Amino acid sequence: RLSKDLDADQIRLTEKIYDDFVRSGALLNSEKKAQLKQINEELSALSVRFGSNVLAENNNFVMYQTDKQVASLPSSVKDAAKEKAEELGEGKYAFTLHKPSLIPFLTFSSEREAREEIYRAYLNRGNNENKHDNKAIINDIVRLRIEKANLLGYKSYADYVISEQMASTPKAVYELVEGIFEPAVEKAKEEEQPERGSDARRHDPPADESGASAAHYRIAGRGKGERGDDRQILLQRETLPLVYPESSRQRAFVVLQVNGTLLFGDEHGHAV
Repeated sequence: RLSKDLDADQIRLTEKIYDDFVRSGALLNSEKKAQLKQINEELSALSVRFGSNVLAENNNFVMYQTDKQVASLPSSVKDAAKEKAEELGEGKYAFTLHKPSLIPFLTFSSEREAREEIYRAYLNRGNNENKHDNKAIINDIVRLRIEKANLLGYKSYADYVISEQMASTPKAVYELVEGIFEPAVEKAKEEEQPERGSDARRHDPPADESGASAAHYRIAGRGKGERGDDRQILLQRETLPLVYPESSRQRAFVVLQVNGTLLFGDEHGHAV
């Protein structure tokens, strides 16, 4: 490539195309190419099965609520739940594990036990020891990914995936996260203090509160003047992934958003 009369962009394009072929196994011998093909086919099939099981678990769960139980919900959320119940021909208000139903309920419902029920059901999709259980599929996916990475000359699947990214190595990723996570947490704490008035403190969750209530307390903690339009808050929250710590006593992922950047760490504020 360097012997050709190519400019910088053409050289980069050539390198990218070449690397893509190599990452697809172009330099492997016939036997290893056949092995890679088999691995890719199995991974593709497992991915479809995994997604189908999650979808089935989503569709199989329904939680019904009464008028009293949905009193704290915005009218738009109640209307959608009522429409779902009418569609199913059962109950007054129906909530499912699909995000447009799940997230508003976790955010606005004052029913702690109900929040816990639907949140646990969401966490345990594919982990219910039934025909839709995904544990064996996950084990097979992990095994095959390692085999694929090793076959292509990488130490791990993480090395394989990150090798074509800016970070290049898992080590560089961890170094970046470790370097910015704790300062970002401290900055977020500083910025949070002026906004937390007596109304917010009254709504602070108990120390052992589960992740099922994380979104609820976040909204309940806003003063009346800060709360704004519930539907607007709801719209904003639905654009974020559902990531809550399962328990303050267990290692869990916490998402901290600082200037639009999502940072991941455990409940103690340490990068993971």
